[in-house]
Amino acid sequence: MFNETYAIKRNMGASVSYTYRLHLNPSTWMAFSLSGGFTSYSINWNEVTLEDTEDEVFNTSDASSGPQAGFGWSIYNDRYFGGISVPEFFTHDFEKLDGPQLEIKRVDFLFTGGYLIDISPTLNFQPSFLVRINETMGNWADLSGSFIYKNMIWGGATYRTLDEIAIHVGWQILPQLRMAYSYEYSLNDIGNFNNGGYEISLQYDFGYTINTPNPKFF
Repeated sequence: MFNETYAIKRNMGASVSYTYRLHLNPSTWMAFSLSGGFTSYSINWNEVTLEDTEDEVFNTSDASSGPQAGFGWSIYNDRYFGGISVPEFFTHDFEKLDGPQLEIKRVDFLFTGGYLIDISPTLNFQPSFLVRINETMGNWADLSGSFIYKNMIWGGATYRTLDEIAIHVGWQILPQLRMAYSYEYSLNDIGNFNNGGYEISLQYDFGYTINTPNPKFF
């Protein structure tokens, strides 16, 4: 569920996901995932501070709502992973707010992959990538590298071809509990107007039973 407010604009929504996994062999899994829900967007023009309070253009609000749907496929084991996904099939025009539209040219197609390299018995290196293909909005790629110590502490960096960089660190506190921190900064002109973005995340895995590699570690 999410509820975001940017000045006079508000985004709300919720979705659920389901994943079906099957063994390809004793060490490799394949997974298929579906997600669905709804989204609602609104712009409250009447919240704008005006010199002319009688301006009728700003006495209204615009709103749009509709379904949300996504799909994903992946293959992984304790050494590599790869996947293809469409996080959202429906797109919204935030200027018209005329409801969700199914336009393939505006849909994001994501391709991801990575491989775990042993440097020593206690240290690993993991290169990975994420590529977005969007015919309307353009394409970009994330190129990442992470060092992992004893499957417990990791740190690395990501370069995005939109001239953005990110630094991330994490700690596997318990077999079920993980904490991570990341800092992202823009190298282009917009970097002159902000100090970057920070993110702190906590992840808890329910149903943990044995100590095996976790695909979410990637």
